[in-house]
This record gives sequence, structure tokens and C-alpha cells, in this order.
Amino acid sequence: MAADAPQTAETSPKVPYGTLEEAKAAFLEQHGSSYGYKGWMEQRWQEEVGDRLGQGQHYLDYTGAAQYTTSMITSIMSELTSCAFGNPHSRNPSSAKSTQEVNLARSLVLQHFNADPEQYYVIFTKGATEGLKMVGEFFPWTAAGSSSSSSSASNFVYTQANHKSVLGIGAYAKRAGAQLHCVSREHMDQWLASPGKSAAALPPMSRSSSSSRRSLSFSSSSRRPSIISANSGTFAGAAADAAAAADVVASVPVSIGAGAGVAAGGMSSSNSSSSNLNSSSGAPTFHLVAFPAKDNYEGQLYPLSWIEQVHAKSDASNTYLVVLDAAAYAATHALDLAAVQPDFVPVSFYKLFGYPTGLGALLVRKEAARQLNKVYFGGGSVDYCTAEDVWHVLSAPPAGLEDGTLGYLNIAALKYGFELLSSLGGMQAVAAHVESLRSWTYQQLAALQHSNGRPLLKLFGRHAEGLANQCAIFQFQVVTPDGDRLPGMLVEAAATAAGLHLRTGCNCNPGRCLANLGITPEEERARAAQGHTGPILVVMRPRTSSIGGRLIFEPPTTTTNTSTTSSSGIKASAASADSPCALRAASGSRSSRGSMAGPSAARQLVPVPLPLGSVRASLGAMSTFEDCFALVRFLALTFTDFEVCEAEVEEGEKIVHVVNDRQRVVEVRATISSAGAAEDLCLLDGSQGTQHAAADATIDEEPGSEECEEGMVLYNMLSYAS
Repeated sequence: MAADAPQTAETSPKVPYGTLEEAKAAFLEQHGSSYGYKGWMEQRWQEEVGDRLGQGQHYLDYTGAAQYTTSMITSIMSELTSCAFGNPHSRNPSSAKSTQEVNLARSLVLQHFNADPEQYYVIFTKGATEGLKMVGEFFPWTAAGSSSSSSSASNFVYTQANHKSVLGIGAYAKRAGAQLHCVSREHMDQWLASPGKSAAALPPMSRSSSSSRRSLSFSSSSRRPSIISANSGTFAGAAADAAAAADVVASVPVSIGAGAGVAAGGMSSSNSSSSNLNSSSGAPTFHLVAFPAKDNYEGQLYPLSWIEQVHAKSDASNTYLVVLDAAAYAATHALDLAAVQPDFVPVSFYKLFGYPTGLGALLVRKEAARQLNKVYFGGGSVDYCTAEDVWHVLSAPPAGLEDGTLGYLNIAALKYGFELLSSLGGMQAVAAHVESLRSWTYQQLAALQHSNGRPLLKLFGRHAEGLANQCAIFQFQVVTPDGDRLPGMLVEAAATAAGLHLRTGCNCNPGRCLANLGITPEEERARAAQGHTGPILVVMRPRTSSIGGRLIFEPPTTTTNTSTTSSSGIKASAASADSPCALRAASGSRSSRGSMAGPSAARQLVPVPLPLGSVRASLGAMSTFEDCFALVRFLALTFTDFEVCEAEVEEGEKIVHVVNDRQRVVEVRATISSAGAAEDLCLLDGSQGTQHAAADATIDEEPGSEECEEGMVLYNMLSYAS
């Protein structure tokens, strides 16, 4: 879901743009009670986080990973240098210390998510991805025509907006003969609101049937999508079977049937002669529904009420279980597992408090754990075992689901992360802090526009609906004054040079990403078959197609010698061809609008360039107002067609520095404070269209400067309606 920025004065936010200090004062007046954890950010942030980042650096990738605090690491190192830890599978004193820390950590995780220890297990994993893999591997899938009472296949229902790690569950489901249903948010709502309808009634989401999608062109010989390589500029057919390129082959069978026995915790063990618990007559067929609490791509929040609605679909013949991907959600929101009770909840702790990495947890409802079919077993997960026929009895959960020695030193570090969150006021305080920044940043980003009134950004998500449906993820594409979209890598290069830590690409969420970019699954498979990695994908579509921009942006092949503003709308100075600045200055050239011969205009094909990748800026517990201000100012100064204009005007003995950006005024004042002559810094108010009429203006020889002509209207880069 995309939201175009408002273009009228009536809908523009009435926030005066000024210096950082002015903007922050206005922000605090409105959000001071929610921002900063009652002064913690102002007092502690610099020493806890800022000193490590470095001056002028702004971290805006909190959905990728949180930033740990210095005091956390100090506490962890202090404990490691003062205590001895041993393998928790032993029983000596150092091992007992490790076991104590593991048990404490399980309790803290349950407490953090308000999960009843009588209802949930905490299974430690290497991260959310491993937890999701375990769900897919252990789930009791049923193929159509099995000996179950319903004789119907299991259904794996998942929203299009899901992380790749969730989509990977589908590989296990597909291998086991289950039915896959990729559904939109709207389809899920409709299904859950329809009483009595099983998942089998769900239509798979067909992108080609949507009115917003365009049909593909296939050559008569290969029947594969035809695409143009943006690197070579030549037509080429897909060189390999697209379907084969998309197939994911799972190498581990869902279950095996040798030996005898059942795990102590009630889980199915691979020893059982009928190891799939639902394969016996009269047992229900199990179905799995997966969705994220928070979409890691657009930042949409999904209804947690779905969990109860899915469970309500269960009957004597069908049992519906829910996997709630909380990896992104848990970093900025409180998840109350007493209020909602999904069956499987994967999390990664580095997303909560930055450290340790390589450690996560899968919270499993005990009732659901009894249905799992575990095949592999390792050290620590079995109580009895013989070598001759690999007979074994699994340990009761959680140990029975944790193969090998746990990362006990990392687990011991978790308490310091939870202590940090508690000192900030808990997840409710984190959510309020992040929402205050989201609200302000969205208003500023939505108001950015070019001189012709066209929005600077194509913002995805549901920001206009507020915190009930949207979190602090800003997924966007930069749009030129002509309406063309810039490839994400161009924006990323400019952002990196400006000290902004952003993320570009599809963010491991191909469903929403490709939909927003206008790329069909068939085109993506053809792109993979060709090994295409360029910034632009050019596809052949019927002349009636309206998807895509109009410019092809090629990386420069020659060195630029002068400061330019390219036709792609990116300001840059002289730089070598392979530098970030040169990439920012990439010239746009109009694509040819030729067509292929055909019996009718509707069947004539034209090349349609599709810029790949969008840009994600995401906020978290340690985000600052300064980070958000830097993001807004960077986008405005770098990509709008308004110029930051500086001039020196001689008035008698005075040198008047004319600058049309208030933050730049502060910077100029600092650089000329030792000039000797009296200076008078003048801000020209762009919102009023103030004209600079000094005919003898001279130009500051700085990269990015543009000549201020007589009578030229100097616009504020971030002008807002008064």
C-alpha cells in the first residue's frame, strides 16, 4: 500500500522548518512526554551509543538490528571476567552456574512476553530463522489421500507480506504434500470473517488476475518471460526454466518411521512406527497459518485478533495452529502472550537490544508442542539412546527441542538487555518513544515535494492511518520531478556518503517488495534465470502497460568534471566514476518507445524499465530526533529540484552571506567566523517566495552551489504551508 505525499497547502503539515535546535524545540513541545525516556536519551545516549557511531553518523536500520549500549557490554565483560561457566550438560560447579543462567533467562523471556510458564516453553535457537525452520520441519503435515479421518491435505496459509524465513516453511509444506495459500491482508480478513470455511476454500492469491497487474509476453518458442538486461541493453529470453529457478528443495524429510517409542514430553519421536501423530484414523488434519505481527518491509501492523479467529476455525477434523513472526514487532512493541496465544512465536534478541547476536527463542504453546514430529536428535535432547539402531527417547521440552550445547555465555548476557529495557520504562515506554518519532518523521517526509508540486517520495505502508496500523518503518522510493523512480542503490550511495545508515533492496520480504516495485513472480524468475543484478529491470510489456518509470538510470562510465544536477534529480560534485558521488550523479536517458510488430496495438510490446529496490529507514529504542531530522534534511537537500543557493553580497564594508537554508546558515556562520569583516547572515524565507535582487552576487565555490541569478526566487528546501 503506497501513499503519495500531499500536494496542497491545505493538507501540508504546518510545522516551520528551521535549524535542528528550532525543529527539536517544536518537536519536544508536542511529544516531550513520550520522547526520550524521561531524560535518559539526553543524559546517557551519547556515551551509551553515540560515541561508537561517530560524529555525523545516523543509524536508521533498527529493523535490521538494534544498537546495544556500552553499559550492557561492560556488565557482560565484567561477569565473564569474574565468573567461571561450564557446559550445562555437566554437573560440576561451573556447569551449575551455566544451568542457573539458562533457567533465569527462560524465566526472563516468559516474563517479558507475559507468557504463562504452564502454557509456553522457551526454546533457545540461533535466531528467529532457526525457530521458523523448526516449525516447518517438525509440523505434522498431512498429504491429500492420507489415512487421516478427513483425507484432506494440510493447508499452509501465509500472508504475502512475510519474511523469507516464514516463506521457507512452505518448502517443508510443499514437500509433504500440503496445499499452499499465499493471501493478501484483505483475503485473510474475508476468510476469517466467513464462518465454517476451511482453508481449502481460500483461493491462492493470483497476481496476474489483479487489475493492477499486466500480462507477460512470451516468445513462441520458450514460453518464458522476455526481459532486457539493464547491463547489456540487449533483448534476451530467459535461459533457464523459471519454475526450476524458484523451487526450494528441502533436504530433510518431515518424518521417518523406524523403531518405537514416544518422547517424554509428549512430542512424536522418529522411533514411532506411525511417527506422524495425525496419520492414525480419527486424528485431525493440522493446518498452519503464518503472519507477521509487524511487517519488516512496509512496517504495517497486523491484527493480533487473527490468532483467536484462526483457532476458531478448528473442529473435530481440522486443527488450525498459528505461527506469529514477532522478530520485528518485539523490538518496538509489547507482546502480551496472556492476551493473545499464538502457537509458535520466533524472536531474535539482537533485534531487541543489539547483543548478543546468534541467539533467539521460539516460544511454543505446550499444547502445540505435543503435535510436533521431531526427526533429528543431538546431544542434550534425548534421555535414552542406543547406537545399534539409533533407538532413542526424546527429552521433555524444552530440552527435547534443543539439540547440542546451548550458547550459554550468550544466554547469560540476556539479563542485561532486559535490565536496559526495564530501566527505560519497559516496552510501553519504547513504543511511545518510537511512535513520537514516527509521527513527526512521517509528517516531514510526506510534505517533501519538488518545485512543480510533485511529491519527492513514494511512501509505502499505512502511515496515514496512525499507530494502530503502522509502525516506525519508512519504506520509500525517491521520485524525480518528472515522476521517475530512482533505484534504491543510488539513494543508498548518497546516504552512505552523508553518514546515514539505511537499508535498500527487498529486505528479505519479496512478496510486498515485488508487488510495490511492479514486478510479477514470472518476471522475477526470469530475472533470476538471467542472473540479472543491475539497478534497473527492463521488461517487455504490451503498449497498454502503465507500470514503471520512464527513465533508465545507468551507472556512469566516465569521470564527471563539474558539479551537476543530473536529469535524475540528484545533486553531485566532481567525482570518479566509481565513487558514491558519481553514482549519485548518474544521468538518466529516455528509453526508446519502440514496439514489436504485431496484428494489433494491444499486442505490441515496449520496454518498461522498473527500478529495483526501495529504501528503508527504520527507528528503534535508541533512535534520536537528530537521526530523523538528518534523514529529512538529507532527502530534501539531495533529491529535490530546489537548490541550496549561497551567495556573497558586498554592501559597503559588509559581506552579506545569503543562504536559503536555515541549517546551512548555522554551518556558514561557523566557517566564516574568523573572516575579519562584519558578517550578516540572512535567511530568505522561501515559503513567502522572497527574491534575492542583488545583481552583484558572487558564488561560493563549494560543491553543490548553484548560481543565484538576479531576481531569482530562493526557495527553502523544506518549506511548509503557513
